[in-house]
Amino acid sequence: EDIVHAFRSRFPELSFVATSLQQSDQQLKLGMWHNDQWHTFSHRMIKQQFGGTGDVFASYFCKAHFFEGQSPTRSMEWAALQTLNCLDFTLSKHSPYLEIYPASAKSHNKNI
Repeated sequence: EDIVHAFRSRFPELSFVATSLQQSDQQLKLGMWHNDQWHTFSHRMIKQQFGGTGDVFASYFCKAHFFEGQSPTRSMEWAALQTLNCLDFTLSKHSPYLEIYPASAKSHNKNI
């Protein structure tokens, strides 16, 4: 409880991010409540499931938002696209385990 309180004190602008909200058979919607508004981002859905996609998404989100200073909504969109790249890469390798796409580690901020 103390750790959560300290983290929220340091980052009072934290947003709630919901992932894996199926919008249709071919679309996945992500949602975020930020600045008293609901923000959504959709991308194509990959029907095969792999363990660890939420962890990968969270890692990319943290990189963009906390380390590169991007807005929460832009960070959500970038993290979703990087996770999608990982899924595409995994499928191209015919791997049963989630693979990290090598180029996805690059910054989305062209100034960095």
